[in-house]
Amino acid sequence: MRFTCKDDDGSVIDLTSATKVYFTFKKSGATEKKFKKECSVVNPPTSGIVTYSWGETDLAETGYFEGEIEIVFNDGTKQTTADKIGFNVREDLDNA
Repeated sequence: MRFTCKDDDGSVIDLTSATKVYFTFKKSGATEKKFKKECSVVNPPTSGIVTYSWGETDLAETGYFEGEIEIVFNDGTKQTTADKIGFNVREDLDNA
């Protein structure tokens, strides 16, 4: 998956000074996250683009989920993207 990190006013977030970028995923309405995994920053980091490759079991559970991108900068500050990302994970038709 490919995400462009934007702040509250829609401006692209420069990831040049980011040390880590995470994708956090949880079931809608849940208080506990399903996972928090590292993303890859796409060059040039000024584009604000990151990618995440789904793991083998990331989408094993069906239902509605939400995700967000968290950026950790080299001074220790953290920023999450303005919008949450919604997902509807359905049963694989090959396994129906």
